[in-house]
Amino acid sequence: MGLNKCRIHLDGASYHFHKTAAKPAGNANLSDLREWAKRPDVKAWLDEKGYSIPDNPRKKDIEPHVKAYVRDMTWTIYAIAKQYGGHIIRKTPPYHCELQPIEKIWACVKNKVASLTD
Repeated sequence: MGLNKCRIHLDGASYHFHKTAAKPAGNANLSDLREWAKRPDVKAWLDEKGYSIPDNPRKKDIEPHVKAYVRDMTWTIYAIAKQYGGHIIRKTPPYHCELQPIEKIWACVKNKVASLTD
């Protein structure tokens, strides 16, 4: 008996959300881009999309593929949710205690500590 199509509400904390794969930096040099293009996951993605990169590529040959790769990248949490039953992930806005009970608890703790140190 598993759970199907659960709605999972997470705050926007960065530790909840990671990209499925690393991308080269925006200012990456040609050698970094060539190394990126040789990675097995990138090669598989290029093959799947029908893209090809020349044997001795220039930066302008690789950059469009990097942009397309970044557009196709997804957050790991969404991939996991989809893999295990198509769950729905929702992000709540930051610092809204009405939507994030931990914010209200944290405010109470901070007030209590402040009252003890006065």
